Amino acid sequence: MITTNDKVEIWDLFARYVFTLDSGDGKGWAECFTEDGVFIRPHGSDAAGVAAVRAVGRDEIAKVCINAYAEGDGRRRRWSGNSQIWSSTTANDAEARSSMVLFVASGSDPAAIAVTGVFKDRLRKTDAGWLFAERALVLDVASPDA
Repeated sequence: MITTNDKVEIWDLFARYVFTLDSGDGKGWAECFTEDGVFIRPHGSDAAGVAAVRAVGRDEIAKVCINAYAEGDGRRRRWSGNSQIWSSTTANDAEARSSMVLFVASGSDPAAIAVTGVFKDRLRKTDAGWLFAERALVLDVASPDA
């Protein structure tokens, strides 16, 4: 059973994930995942300038963060919320769903929403705390060729 303390730790993980990604901290972002963790974005969005991706392991996951930051020129901000967390098969496993909004700043114009989606997570409690075993970001708008 997931305790209130577990949920607080998982919500902290969600926040750390966003702040490390938005700042281009590939190492910090990858440390949000287990060593064998998986990040998946099954389809991209031409409008948001993001491609489909599947990264396995912290080295590949760190590269996704670094590339995303460079491609967005450091002007992308993410918001994740409306999170729901529940127990999985053991006390050390959980599942979660969260809404995601990507904002992109452009010149002197206010930031605009580029894309929305849903995170679908499998989490694992480790010696380092709760981490993503798998995080899939399913975008609401797919590229025409996806």
